[in-house]
Amino acid sequence: MPVNADGSACFKVPANKNIYFQALDKNYMAVHTERTFVNYMPDEVRGCVGCREMPNDVPTTRRTTNMALGAAGPATLQAQPGEASVGRLFDYPRQIQP
Repeated sequence: MPVNADGSACFKVPANKNIYFQALDKNYMAVHTERTFVNYMPDEVRGCVGCREMPNDVPTTRRTTNMALGAAGPATLQAQPGEASVGRLFDYPRQIQP
């Protein structure tokens, strides 16, 4: 998913699936990788205040705008370059072990 100039992003993910977040640069190289996966329930909405804050923390500065929450609505997941679909499974023997 593209990240807006203000650092925000808004997108839909499938419910009842393990989701693993990884921030990539323009060359699709990892910049930040979450250490665990998350799982969302149908119609659940979540937000994030950043990678270094605790989940229940409130930001100390107030933003008046958030580009990702504009009129366009949430983005749809797209396949990574070289992948046929967005539904690739996380597979230990194929991706980690080698």
